[in-house]
Amino acid sequence: MRYGWILFFCLFFSLGWAAPQSVEEEPSSPIDLVTLLSKTAIYVGDVFEYRISVRHSNEFSFVTQEFEERLVVRPFELVDFQIDQKVVGEETLLDLVLTLVSYESPGVKEIPSLNLFYYPSGSLSQAGTQQDIPARVLRVPSQRIQ
Repeated sequence: MRYGWILFFCLFFSLGWAAPQSVEEEPSSPIDLVTLLSKTAIYVGDVFEYRISVRHSNEFSFVTQEFEERLVVRPFELVDFQIDQKVVGEETLLDLVLTLVSYESPGVKEIPSLNLFYYPSGSLSQAGTQQDIPARVLRVPSQRIQ
């Protein structure tokens, strides 16, 4: 019986039930994220598009300024980059189109994960700078390509 209580307390504390958990405030409406590759296999010198599409409510805004400068896509090289935002009713459609090329030998490669930052709408105009408001992050998962 003594070992049963020890096992119970070990499980209790290891699952975090005893410690309060910090809960980040999630947006009240969902974010839909879709990634598409224009090719499923690439060869040395092939140019292809990697499209990231985000559909979200107008309750928040994504930071698109200086995104290209922060973009790291190794082992690929960025040939072109386009951003398009459209407001459709209560939602905004954000499209990021990366035109990429690889000069490395064929094989499985991975486009690294990307972080897209967003803020509640109107919060940037109410605060002095972006530094006054904590950003939320939408992580675009890495994408494998052969």
